Order: sequence, then C-alpha cells, then structure tokens
Amino acid sequence: QRRAFKASFEVSSKPCRKVRETLAAETGLSVRVVQVWFQNQRAKMKKLARRQQQQQQDQQNTQRLSSVQTNGGSPTGMEVIMNSYTTLPQQQQLLAIDQAAYTTDAFRQGLTPPQMP
Repeated sequence: QRRAFKASFEVSSKPCRKVRETLAAETGLSVRVVQVWFQNQRAKMKKLARRQQQQQQDQQNTQRLSSVQTNGGSPTGMEVIMNSYTTLPQQQQLLAIDQAAYTTDAFRQGLTPPQMP
C-alpha cells in the first residue's frame, strides 16, 4: 500500500479523483483514506522543507556571527547601516503647548451637530 502511495506521490502530490479511486481499488482502502494520506504526506513534506530552511538560516546566522568575531569585532556594511537607524538623535527640547489654544468646544471649531431626521 505504502509503495503504491509513495510512487503515486512522486508523480503528483495532488492526484486527481480518478487516480485516488484507482489507488483505493488497488489497496482495498476507501477513497477518503487515500485522500487523507496524500494530505498528510503534503503536510509532512512542507514541515520537512520548513525545518530544512530554518536549519539553513541558523547555519548562515552562525557563519555571520563567527565572521564578525573573526573580523576583530569591526562591523560590516550592513551593521553600520542598521546601527545608524537604531541610534537616537540627541534629546530634543519639548515645546510647551498652550491649552487655551485648543478648545474642546465643537461649535468654536466650526463643527455643527448632525442633522436630525
């Protein structure tokens, strides 16, 4: 059963209804069981691909860290750019706001009440 499923999965991970029906007839399983097996197999492959991609990213990050450490700690071009964004400007003086200039009266702001039906 598994060999037949795997062989068919290598041809297409999303077999059409006819192929699923044929596999079900060959294995003696229901069409739904065949369909779920393919769904599970696709999810498994997606999970493995994600794990492999994560491992590659981790490996690249480790290589970057070790290259920064071997450079005597001197920052790379990208790090210089990123550091320029993370540094904050010198403390700026806050301006006092005159509360009287900002009235909360809607009519003084030129707003009119909604029209009643």
